[in-house]
Amino acid sequence: MLVDCYHSVKAAAGSDGYSETVLYATDDSNLLKLAVYEKTDAQSDESCTEYLVPYEAAEKCYDIIENHRLHSWNDMEDSVSLDGVLTVCRYYDSGSYVRVSTEKMPENGQQILDSIGNAMRQYATEDRIVNAEDTVTE
Repeated sequence: MLVDCYHSVKAAAGSDGYSETVLYATDDSNLLKLAVYEKTDAQSDESCTEYLVPYEAAEKCYDIIENHRLHSWNDMEDSVSLDGVLTVCRYYDSGSYVRVSTEKMPENGQQILDSIGNAMRQYATEDRIVNAEDTVTE
């Protein structure tokens, strides 16, 4: 797993829906697997659609991660958090995973985390959907 963005909104009625977008490495160094998981509410089943995408998808994510210094968010003294919304980004960096979230972020943190998810989702196009016979390792 290279980059993982998870987003959920907790409505007063307890919708329990979420979306998660994950980039995985594959056997081909030029291609990644993009998995998009979605669950609309507590009663629905989770759906997953997988895509084979160019490595540039990860490069775009890591550019955002580096430009906004996500590695420093957890050490911030002055940070904000949101109620009712949770967005989490986990990414691989130098042999370990870093986790940041809307629980502790700078003022524009939600927009930054959304931009990482959007950078991945722009590659979720019909022509990139993985066929059952495609073999991909995580």
